[in-house]
Amino acid sequence: MPADIDSHINWEPIDRILVEAYPVGKSEYGLTAYPPLIPLKAVLLQEWFGIRSDSELENQINDRISFKPFIGLPLADPSPGHSVICRFREHVGHKTMEAI
Repeated sequence: MPADIDSHINWEPIDRILVEAYPVGKSEYGLTAYPPLIPLKAVLLQEWFGIRSDSELENQINDRISFKPFIGLPLADPSPGHSVICRFREHVGHKTMEAI
């Protein structure tokens, strides 16, 4: 299902909005940040599949084979941590999410 949705959405305009609200770069600890579409797509999966917590979302992304390709990660890579998803949601804010 996520792959079907992914093929019907033009993510470029959404990415432009996100890059303004969530600049890509390095974290304060020197780690490379995720491109903003990755945590956004994770949050969308959380909503669509009724996943109640960010920790459970992290587990589901690592467990379900269809989730990683949808969010843009290779199968061998770990999912964004629950704190990454939480910080993304806080940083982007309600207004940006509504604009998307």
